[in-house]
Amino acid sequence: MQGERQVTGDPIATRSPEDVRAVLEKTEWDQNAIEQIVRLHEIARSEKLSVKELAGLVHYSPAVVSELFNGTYKGNPVRVAKNIERMFSDRENKRIFGGKRDFVRTTIAESLWRIAEKTRYSRAIQIIQSPEQLGKSRALVEYTAQHNSGRTVMLKLQPGGNSNPFGVFLRDLAAAVGVEAAHDKIMDVRMNIRRELAGCDLVILDEFHLIEHWPDKPIRDLLDYLRVEIHNDGQRGVLAVATDSDMMTLLDGFRRRTRYNLGQLMGRMANQHTVTIRADEIPFDDVKLLIERYFKPRAATLRKLFDLACRPHCGHLGVICAIMADAWSDSQLDKIDLTDELVLSKAEAKLESLAKSEKGGAR
Repeated sequence: MQGERQVTGDPIATRSPEDVRAVLEKTEWDQNAIEQIVRLHEIARSEKLSVKELAGLVHYSPAVVSELFNGTYKGNPVRVAKNIERMFSDRENKRIFGGKRDFVRTTIAESLWRIAEKTRYSRAIQIIQSPEQLGKSRALVEYTAQHNSGRTVMLKLQPGGNSNPFGVFLRDLAAAVGVEAAHDKIMDVRMNIRRELAGCDLVILDEFHLIEHWPDKPIRDLLDYLRVEIHNDGQRGVLAVATDSDMMTLLDGFRRRTRYNLGQLMGRMANQHTVTIRADEIPFDDVKLLIERYFKPRAATLRKLFDLACRPHCGHLGVICAIMADAWSDSQLDKIDLTDELVLSKAEAKLESLAKSEKGGAR
């Protein structure tokens, strides 16, 4: 019974992990969720963390953390378990890399977060598009982890391939909202997703441009589902994120060849249907911030790397991160200093590799 699981007092200071496990075993929660919550309690005890400090680590409120340990949490414990696992993975990365792989809140990332927040409040359908490797996905993954105690759901669309891409999308969405869907009938999956979406107010669909490679029927199914089930007349906002595509042109082409009623979708979209982030608008300070995680470069080195980040078809911020990670790894393995010369040599090697890839693609 729910009343029997209520436990008073500080759930960290007054109880052991074994006590917490005993409480959680009386619930009907997924076993992995129980293991992750007990693991979270163990780390709090060993590091003498308060509930408030622990809440900051997992991006939940102190009240939610207490409810998790007391077995009274009303949300989805499967989703919570995924967030706890991610937190432990981030801590291990920090131990190994000393924070070098931590998320960096660049100007572009902050702009994306603002768009996400506006979409949450407006409850509209918003498209973001940009060239590759400007940090869209990484920024929005971080946004999803940090905001609203699981009220944001994010998933990536998959290429069409030979399977039914809409069916794959539904099962990926089920996993994102914490529904076990491996062997369920598709109608049961849809009903379970609907139940879990009731607790969400923003859904982020990454790699949205991949619908260009889907057959027409799955595209129609996705757009109908997005409008009717996900957006649901303003029940929640939808952020569709695309790379290297003009999504309105793509959607209009679909409308013309299939006579799809695109007006029903567009009527639910933000006033500015598409927000485009341009590669030639990369802030200098964003590149500087990414590089200075590793070392303090000379001004000339910084300028060369900034010019590389702005160059079309070279990977933008992604290529800067790859160059710095490669140089830093070599410096650690060879026990040498990370220097401007080492970084620039890695930049040259990366450019040569990109040039060879372009020639290979041209053949």
